[in-house]
Amino acid sequence: MIRHGQASFGSANYDLLSETGVLQSRILAEYLLAVGLAPDALYSGAMERQKDTAGAMVALYREKELPLLQVPVTNLLGPEEWGLVIAQERLGPGRIHHCMRWLGICSRVYDLMCKRATERIISPDRKTIATKQIIQAWIAESAAEILAARLMTLHAAWKIENLGVKEAREEISLIKFYVAGVLQKVVDRALQVHGGLGMTDDTIISFFFRHERAARIYDGADEVHKMSVAKRILKEYAGRTVR
Repeated sequence: MIRHGQASFGSANYDLLSETGVLQSRILAEYLLAVGLAPDALYSGAMERQKDTAGAMVALYREKELPLLQVPVTNLLGPEEWGLVIAQERLGPGRIHHCMRWLGICSRVYDLMCKRATERIISPDRKTIATKQIIQAWIAESAAEILAARLMTLHAAWKIENLGVKEAREEISLIKFYVAGVLQKVVDRALQVHGGLGMTDDTIISFFFRHERAARIYDGADEVHKMSVAKRILKEYAGRTVR
């Protein structure tokens, strides 16, 4: 299944497969059928709510062996055996896209958290958990972290556009682990504010809690990016006089 866009559960505007995605899906399905492999899933119409398609989306990341596949020379994206080079060139912008998506998720669950805090009554006099200082601290911390993550991502994107991917390697590594960390913290706080409801599929929060934990692993684990950034920073201090 080839899917474009990110659904917003609870929104009136459910995302659709783009025309390009539909065409790609059909071409891939025709090829798989031609070589005797049935596609796991193929959607050619409107996507349902993200919550309802969560199970089907898991099939996106399986490996598929494509026997007898031939690619015309005219269709090559670059010289032969340059696949890794090309992949590395797109990893920077690709990580930017991840961060933008994570920021969207953060904003979504932040709204849910704030709304729930103002509605969840905890006393006979109808006080809500929004009156509790710990909840107020979570909301303030989340607001600050989301804003910082957004500005860091914007700066990295500006540097890629103006100086190129190579010059923005440090900023890309920084946002990859920082925004992923912010995502995990904000989603966890939103779930905690919702209590038992947050663990159910009555909201989108539990879906994000289960599936977006991988954000700190794929496209380079947190530890790898942190080590990479630290090595470049420390290299600048070798032989440098600091007063």
